[in-house]
Amino acid sequence: MQDAALAWCTDVYGRHQHRGLDGAQPTAVFDAVEKRRLTELPPRPFEPVLYQVGKVAPDCHVKAGKALYSVPWRLIGQQ
Repeated sequence: MQDAALAWCTDVYGRHQHRGLDGAQPTAVFDAVEKRRLTELPPRPFEPVLYQVGKVAPDCHVKAGKALYSVPWRLIGQQ
């Protein structure tokens, strides 16, 4: 499916006359303007994200990791 999506992006959509680009092809605009501005990704590993559901404490704060976030008092006791 990824191969088909990539083929459609480059061979079909990338080659049509785009009104938003004054009739230019998206592939041509990418090659002329955007391609040279791309940089390599940093060599650090992917950091997974941990999602948590917090409960609003009586002091109107929700704890996320080591940080405390203020929320409206009406939400006290809610998740």
